[in-house]
Amino acid sequence: MDKYQIQIFGLQRSGTNFLHWTLNNNFILDEKIDYSLSNDNVKGNIKGMARYNQPQSIKHLYPTFEYSNYIIGIYKNFDNWFNSAKKSKHLVDINMAKDIHKSWLDKFDSLPNQKKILLNYEEFVNKYETKIMEISNKFNLKINNPIIFPKYEMNKGGEMTNKKFNK
Repeated sequence: MDKYQIQIFGLQRSGTNFLHWTLNNNFILDEKIDYSLSNDNVKGNIKGMARYNQPQSIKHLYPTFEYSNYIIGIYKNFDNWFNSAKKSKHLVDINMAKDIHKSWLDKFDSLPNQKKILLNYEEFVNKYETKIMEISNKFNLKINNPIIFPKYEMNKGGEMTNKKFNK
């Protein structure tokens, strides 16, 4: 498997589609990033989540440099993530929710700092342009001007819906 310039990671319902859209629409990348579910030989590795040991998009695995030289992780504060994940049926064992959330963050924290960025979803949305500048500076990426904030929310497949995005 070829490596992407940047790989994103996050638990389901943490903002990975928002981050994916942001990268593809606000940066000049070597190639457009496609984080589709077509990775049939990649199996989910987060016990307690719906796709554990089943085909899973790389972006929803524990973070690793196996697929890229640089990574961006995104997460939501626990209560926001938990409420969204349990409604969406991505979280199959709600008793494991705190451990899943903490273990994902711990895994991210264990990776080398110079090649990663961790974004809190709520802060990313509210400080969008500042966070885009941080990504640009950290990974030496050129920004498309003007910076574009998504007008509509994303669905599970990462496509725009007709529901206005409210900050």
